[in-house]
Amino acid sequence: MQSTPPSGRWYPIVRREELPPRHIFHALLCGKELALWREDSGRVNVWENRCPHRGLRLTIGGNLGSELRCRYHGWRFAGGSGQCVHIPAHPGETPPQAARVVRYPCREAYGFAWVALGGEASGGAPLPEIEAEASYAGRSLALPTSLQRVREALAEAGAAPTADPLVLTAVLDLSGPVKTSLLLLPASEEETWLHGLIHGTHLGAARSAVLQAYARWTKTLRRGLAADNDRGATGIEDGAC
Repeated sequence: MQSTPPSGRWYPIVRREELPPRHIFHALLCGKELALWREDSGRVNVWENRCPHRGLRLTIGGNLGSELRCRYHGWRFAGGSGQCVHIPAHPGETPPQAARVVRYPCREAYGFAWVALGGEASGGAPLPEIEAEASYAGRSLALPTSLQRVREALAEAGAAPTADPLVLTAVLDLSGPVKTSLLLLPASEEETWLHGLIHGTHLGAARSAVLQAYARWTKTLRRGLAADNDRGATGIEDGAC
């Protein structure tokens, strides 16, 4: 199993339903803060979570539908380009071209928004191959330890590695055996997010029961990892990002 995710790859950040219109989602990827937001047109933007003017977090600003507005001085940045389009203190002036937010490629697939950190060129990298038919997302959960330790814990729980170091597969007992893809997001050296993609045609009460069982399974996993930390077994992996 590969110990370090390759550069220029896609990372599963957040479930689609957590990016509703007029919302700004705060994410952490390999220690880098990101602001994700959906325009009214449906397009998702992924930006560095920092206003280029004074460095304030954009996630505490406002999503205007096609622009983000910084909370500090009200500078507005256009979706897509990240270019500043309005400075309230100088309403009659055209903002300088250098007043532009750092942007990252984003794709939506398998029910998640995926981000590549290696610049625009990395947006051409392929997404991991994951079973996509009849799938739905389970609860996402932050796990208080390194990517390597989470992979080890999942292997101990019976999950199998794939060609992608951030994707494992498992057949979990979720009110019956259910095939599940487990997607990992290295937020930092001390925190890893776990996303679950549940495969099956469960409907109504059956789907509710599966989701509740999956949530219990993830909580049990987190308790075990937290207990490891309490015993001093953090297993932090240098260079995981």
